[in-house]
Amino acid sequence: MLLACGNVRLFFLWGLILTAPLELNTSFVVIPHIGGAAAIAIDAVDVFILGLLLFLIRDFSQGYRTGVRIPKVLYWWIGLGFLGFVTMVIGPMRAVAGLEVFRMIKLALLFLVILNEVVRLKQFETVVAALMISVALQSIIALLQYSLNLNLGAQILGEVTEAAAEYTSRATYGNNAQGFTYRVGGLIGHPNLLAIFLAMLMPIGITTLFSGIKPKYKFLIAITVLMGIAALVLTLSRSGWIAFMLAFVTLMSVSFTHPKLKRKYVFARLFIIVSIVVMVAALSGPIYKRLTQSDSGAVSFRWEFMEIALEMAVDKPLLGHGLNSFVWHMPPYTIWQSLAGVQNNFDSIADWPVVHNIYLLVWSEQGTLGLILFLGFYFHLMRIALRGIRTYKEPFLATVNLGCFAGLIALGLDGLASFFIRNGNCGRVFFIVAALVVAIQWWHRENGTHLIVKTPPEPGSADLAEVPG
Repeated sequence: MLLACGNVRLFFLWGLILTAPLELNTSFVVIPHIGGAAAIAIDAVDVFILGLLLFLIRDFSQGYRTGVRIPKVLYWWIGLGFLGFVTMVIGPMRAVAGLEVFRMIKLALLFLVILNEVVRLKQFETVVAALMISVALQSIIALLQYSLNLNLGAQILGEVTEAAAEYTSRATYGNNAQGFTYRVGGLIGHPNLLAIFLAMLMPIGITTLFSGIKPKYKFLIAITVLMGIAALVLTLSRSGWIAFMLAFVTLMSVSFTHPKLKRKYVFARLFIIVSIVVMVAALSGPIYKRLTQSDSGAVSFRWEFMEIALEMAVDKPLLGHGLNSFVWHMPPYTIWQSLAGVQNNFDSIADWPVVHNIYLLVWSEQGTLGLILFLGFYFHLMRIALRGIRTYKEPFLATVNLGCFAGLIALGLDGLASFFIRNGNCGRVFFIVAALVVAIQWWHRENGTHLIVKTPPEPGSADLAEVPG
């Protein structure tokens, strides 16, 4: 593909977005556990990040670009990483903290590469198109899993093992089960992770239907969204359903009240509403069963571990117990009371449970200071997205920004029941959306002051020096 591509730089951008959701990697220093990085991972996406980074270094060194974009919102994340570095220095869990710090540095680099690379309207369109292709791919894989009622054996790309998939599916209804119900996870892994992946990205696809893109692309995106709705339902993730519902209500409420949008694409919005209602009605069987026959143990487990995490946070309120170390510090706070008790109840450390709440996970591991930094990063990002909704200089970017805002709302709500961004591929997808939000803000800022961004010519292309967009 690289040899056949006339624009090498564009190839790297496509590759970055398309491989980010995949767990295609090789790992070193493996310490299996849940709740954070379990190894030093060299991912397939790193190849594309490196390629774009080399292009950017060339641009700045040769004067095509001036001024590296380093947004203030990233300082919150850097602060979190510094707290992790403190854990590496003072211990006691230095090694596992180092694994997560390494992952956090890679996420920050991914963020900066996308922010500095995506400066023209065509590049924004490329990122959105690649994200929608990822949604389509995950949805197709999920529908295949459900239709065939089996694991596809694509573990190298991120699919969970057959044993893990079967355990998750059988545990969904417990003793209430009437027959086997396969819970789909696509190539994201756990069904709950696929659910919030879809809930976060589908609003971006929906809002692009309210822009001026070509009808054939709108048709493809509409089909992708409908497949995504079906896949979301089949994950049987109640938190994912609620998160998407809130995101959808948010974006529709804004679109019907926004001064620039309320009189545009009214038919498209009504069509999407009707289509989703029809789709949900057609899949009401699995929804009703999940709401009425689910094993109550899953909910009680979450509440139990939230209490455990809260006790841990209260015990060490300032700096917490150390980044990426929840499973090692939780035994005295559990019903098992000791490390030996936990070991006797689980086959391996890779099975030890962690609190399914990103806020309590951060609080218990990095203390109140860490929680403030994490919330500061997230709410600062939301503030940028909200500000972008009020700016309507370019219709496509305005609608994409609205979709990102709705997706971030979905992720924020889901964080009460999951630790989505602590997973390698999931964290990358979140940071792509975050970088997209900040890049849109930067586009508005630069175009407002009529700045010109020179882009060097690429192999097989004409001179591309032009005004952004």
